[in-house]
Amino acid sequence: MITYLLLCFWALEGKLHFEKTGIRLDDQSETVIIRPTSAVTLKEGTLLILDRGDKKVKLLDKKGGLVRQFGESGQGPGEFVFPIAMIADGAHVWVYDSMKSALMKFELETGAYLESKRIPRGYFFSMGARGFVLHASMGNAAFYHYDYQLNQLGVFGSRPSSSNNLMAMGDHISDGAIDSAANRFFAFYKHGKFFDVYSLGNRQKTARHELALHEFSAEKRFDNSGGGTTLTVRNSQPVSSVVFHEGVVLVLVNDERNQDVSYIAAFHSDGGRLMLERTPEYYNRMMANNGVFSFFNMNDGILQQYKIQVIR
Repeated sequence: MITYLLLCFWALEGKLHFEKTGIRLDDQSETVIIRPTSAVTLKEGTLLILDRGDKKVKLLDKKGGLVRQFGESGQGPGEFVFPIAMIADGAHVWVYDSMKSALMKFELETGAYLESKRIPRGYFFSMGARGFVLHASMGNAAFYHYDYQLNQLGVFGSRPSSSNNLMAMGDHISDGAIDSAANRFFAFYKHGKFFDVYSLGNRQKTARHELALHEFSAEKRFDNSGGGTTLTVRNSQPVSSVVFHEGVVLVLVNDERNQDVSYIAAFHSDGGRLMLERTPEYYNRMMANNGVFSFFNMNDGILQQYKIQVIR
């Protein structure tokens, strides 16, 4: 019945075709990935993974074999404390460490550390053809726009209606996506009620569109073992990841009522609903580069790559 109601509500206009391609990593793989937090598919089909678990950047071949790795734990230059995001081109890799509030640059070929630049503490990167957007720390919905020479192009956005409050976790930004052709940025909130559109030219908000993904949220109970009390919270964080692909916005949605199920919701850039598809497996993180999607199940240490076709 739930599935039927969802399909009726979405009034599907097409479907998504998932084609397994490239690399799969799981507990049977020779290459060990402890806690992957970022992935970049390079043009030749190889894959860079930022593994927060052992503080390393790992380059994998097309079959998932480890080619080389670099990085180590520490407070020194080129060392990682809490690396959470990574961007790359054909020659360089930038790794963002949120505890050091630093973006570190390395040579892709050798892994040699080149330089570091302090930038605001943030949570995620959205990559575009001409630059990237960093979302600042929790409780601050500001976005920092940079080019790939690490020049700050501007700051936009504002604080959400609530501060660092457990009851209002859904008010904070979950992820975003850049439409390079139209020079705009889509900002998505954890609660899934709406998304905002910003111009990257003048950094002004141009639209807010309803999402109605909060139907996937559920209550969670937090037990205070010391005080013997239980706090019930409306979790309201179904939105996980966002990618702009083939002219539509794809959103990875975690169904909080069923922890084994995730969906891809597709929207027109003007907010119109297109389709809702269940993913082939459960995933809680999605990234895309050069037409290849990397899906993560961070709970079970799984990475699977797909090509996704939007069929209208």
